[in-house]
Amino acid sequence: MMTLRIDSVVCDLPPQESLPHFGVMYDLAALADPESGRTGRAITFRLPSTPRNDAVMCRAADLHCGEGFNARRHEAEVEVDGTVLLAGAAVLEAVEAAALPVTEGPPDAEEGAVCGGSGRLSYVVRVEGDAAAWAETAARSDFGEIGIGYGAVLDGTTIQNSWSDSSPVKFLPVRRDSYDDAAGTTSIYPPQRIGSVEDYHPFISVAALMEAIFAAGGYRAAGGFMQGGLLRSLYMSGRYASASTERVTSSMGFCAGRRAEAGAEADGMGRVYLSPLVLANSLGNFVDTTDTAAGSDLQPNARTLAIDGSGVRFTPTSEVAVGFEFRLDYRTDYRILSRERLAGFDSLYVDSGCDIAFRLANPFIDRRDALTAGTAYRCVVFGHVEGQSYRVVCRYGGQTAVAAAFSARTAQVSIPAAATGAQCELQLQAADGSYAPYADDWALYDGHVGETGSTDVQVTLRSAPERLAAGSEKSFVRMYLHGAEPGQRITLGTGCRLRPVFSAAPAAGSHVTFADVAHHDVTGAELLAAVGQMFNLVFRSDTVRRTVTVESLDDYLRDDVVDWRGRVVTGAAAEAADMAAAVHERRTLAYRSEGGPVARYEERTGGRVGEWSFTTASQAALRGVKRMRNSLFCPTLNAVGVYASAPSASVPQVGDRDSTLDADFGARVVLYRGMRPLPAGERWGFPSYGTSYPYAAFHHAAEQRDGTLAAAGDGRFTLCFEDRDGAVGLHSHYDRAWRREAGRRQLRVTVRLAAHELAALLDGAADGGNVRSKFRLGWGAETALYRLAAVEGYDAATGQARCLMLRETED
Repeated sequence: MMTLRIDSVVCDLPPQESLPHFGVMYDLAALADPESGRTGRAITFRLPSTPRNDAVMCRAADLHCGEGFNARRHEAEVEVDGTVLLAGAAVLEAVEAAALPVTEGPPDAEEGAVCGGSGRLSYVVRVEGDAAAWAETAARSDFGEIGIGYGAVLDGTTIQNSWSDSSPVKFLPVRRDSYDDAAGTTSIYPPQRIGSVEDYHPFISVAALMEAIFAAGGYRAAGGFMQGGLLRSLYMSGRYASASTERVTSSMGFCAGRRAEAGAEADGMGRVYLSPLVLANSLGNFVDTTDTAAGSDLQPNARTLAIDGSGVRFTPTSEVAVGFEFRLDYRTDYRILSRERLAGFDSLYVDSGCDIAFRLANPFIDRRDALTAGTAYRCVVFGHVEGQSYRVVCRYGGQTAVAAAFSARTAQVSIPAAATGAQCELQLQAADGSYAPYADDWALYDGHVGETGSTDVQVTLRSAPERLAAGSEKSFVRMYLHGAEPGQRITLGTGCRLRPVFSAAPAAGSHVTFADVAHHDVTGAELLAAVGQMFNLVFRSDTVRRTVTVESLDDYLRDDVVDWRGRVVTGAAAEAADMAAAVHERRTLAYRSEGGPVARYEERTGGRVGEWSFTTASQAALRGVKRMRNSLFCPTLNAVGVYASAPSASVPQVGDRDSTLDADFGARVVLYRGMRPLPAGERWGFPSYGTSYPYAAFHHAAEQRDGTLAAAGDGRFTLCFEDRDGAVGLHSHYDRAWRREAGRRQLRVTVRLAAHELAALLDGAADGGNVRSKFRLGWGAETALYRLAAVEGYDAATGQARCLMLRETED
C-alpha cells in the first residue's frame, strides 16, 4: 500500500490501480556526472480534491486564496508498505479540472461542483527527493568561492614552509616557456641567477578543494579515493588575476637600463645607495637611460618616466594598479659565510614595505669525500673563534699524518702524495694542548678558492602591486642594496633594468589568500567533473548520512554475489542487446592542449602526450570517434638544466612562448612527491639553499637535454592516460568497464522486490547485497554474473522493478 504525507498529513490518494509508478530509482552511469546529484528522484501524483487535500494544497483552486502552496517548502514522504522510498519536497505543478460538455446558460450542479473544488478537480503534485545539496552548491559556486581557508605573506619563508606543511597551497618551482636559454655557461663558476618568488607558482590541493565543495553543501567526503595517497598528492595550478595589459603598457609602459657600470663600497651598515641624492657609498640612479642604443629592449616613455639628478620617477597618466620589476646585474665582493651561503650584497630596499632579501649561494664544492693525493685544498672553519687553534689530520692506508696546523679561520691544506683514498678530520686544540674532533661545521675547497673574492649575480625581483592615482609620483630615490659586510665592493652592470608591471598579481611581500590564486573560470562542479574524468570516478550521495562516496568505478563496485535467479518475473517482457550498440567504435581519453613544450615534443615524436584510445570491434558500435577530452587540465612535461647550481632538478614547464596571450598558463595537474635529494655537488637556490628541492610532475621521467623522455626507473608514476616509460596510465580505471561494453550484452528484466528490499538494494552503504554487488541471473537455461546499471522503474502495487543489467566479463 502506498501512502503520501505532506507536512506530516496523510493525503487522500486515488484508487491504488491509478497510482503512479516510480521512475528511475538508480542510474550507475549518472553517478559519473556531479551535476546529476542536483535532481535526485521524483514521482508525480494526481490528488483528488477532498477537504483534506484542499487544506494541504492551501485551497489552490481558489483564485483568491492567500499564500500559494509553492510560496514555501513543503516536506513530503512516499511510503510503500511501511518503507519510505522517497522523501523530499512537494511542488504543486497544476490544478486540473475534468473536461465537461459545452452548455448554454448558467452552470448545472455538476459544473458548479467542479468549479467549487469539491467534484472533479485534481492537484498535480511532484515529490522530489534525494537531491544532494552539495551538487547544487558546486554548480552555483565559482572556483574562487570554494571555501578554502588560506592566507600568508608571499615571501621565501612562506614558499619553503609550504613544501612540508599541511596548508592547501604549495608554491612549487616552474619553468615558464620562453626563448631564453636555460642555465648554461662555459665558465667554472657561472653568474648566480638568484631565484625569487616569481620562480614559484601556487598549486592547490585537489583533496582540499573537493572536501570544501562537499562541506559547503553540508556533506562529508567518504570512500577510499578521498583518503588515498594518490589524491592527497594531487595538486592543480592556481591562477592569479589577469587581464589584457597591452593598452596600458602601450600608454604608460617603459623599460629603463644603464649606459655604463658604476661601483661603490658598502658603508658601516653594509649598504650602497641607488640615489643621486646620496654622495657617499652611492651608485647613483639604479637606471639612467631609455635610449635603445644602450639596449634593444629599452623603451622610452617621456609621458610617465623621468630620470635626472633628482632621481627616477614614474607618474601615471591615469589610475592604475602597478608593480615594478627590477633586474639586477652586478658583481659583488663576497666572503664564504657557510657551506650554503656567501656574505655579500643580497638584499634590495625599494621603499617602505618593500625590502626584498635573497641569498648568495656558496657555489664551491666541499671536497672532503673525494680527496686527491698530492693536491692542495682550502680549509674554512665556519665556527671559528679568535684565539682557537686547529689541525687537519689525514688518515690513509693505516697511517695518520697532520696535513696542516693553523689558528686562523682559513688555511691551505696539502694532502700527502702517498695519501690515496685519504680521509681528513679537523681537530680543535684544548687548553691543555690536546686535540679533539671539531664539533662545528667546516669544509675543504679546491686550493684556488679564496675565503674572499667576487662573484657575478643576476636576479629579477618584483615589488608588490600598488594602486597609483593619475598624476601621483612613484619615486625610486630611496633605494639601496644591502646585506654586505662593511667595505665590500659592488659594481652595477649594464644589464640592470626597471620596468612597470601593470598587474594586480601578487609579488614579494603581498598578502595572499585563496581567492588571489583561484581565478580559474570554472565552477566547483566543473572541477569535480575534470578530476572524475581522469580517474573514472563515481559520486554517490547519501542524503540520510550526508556523505558523498567518491571512488573509481572499479573500486566502487564490489565482488559479493547476490542470487536473483528466482526473482526474475518470467511472464514480463525481457530484452537482450549488445552494449556496444550504445558506444562508439573508437573512444579517446585526452587532455586539453595548450601548445608550448608539449606541442614541440609531440611534433618531434609524432605521438600525443596523455592520450589513449580504445577500439570496440563490434559491428554494432556507433561509427566514428568519441573524444573524451578533459575540460580543465593540460598535460605537462618537466625540464632539467634550468638552474645552474642544480642542473639535475626537474621542474614543470608551463606556458607557450609563441602565444601572444597573457603570460598566465592553463590549468595543470601534478603529483607532488615532497623533497627530492640532489646529486652530490648540486644545491638548490632560493629560498631553501639546501641539497634537496620540491619535486612535482605530471609524468615521472627524466627530461634529457635533447628533449626525449627516459625511463622513469623506481617510483615511476604518470597522469597520462596511456602507458609511458613503464608507468601504467590512467586508462586502467576504464579498462574493465570498456571491455565489458565492447564484448558483452545487457539485459532488461523485471525483478520482484518488496519495498523494504528495494530500499536495502539502493543503500550503497548496506552490509548486504546492494547496487554495488554482482548479481547472478538466468537467461534460458544459462546463468551469468551481471552488474546493476539502473533501476528504471518500480511498480509499488505489484512490487516489481524494471532493471537494466550489464553482463560481466568474468562469469
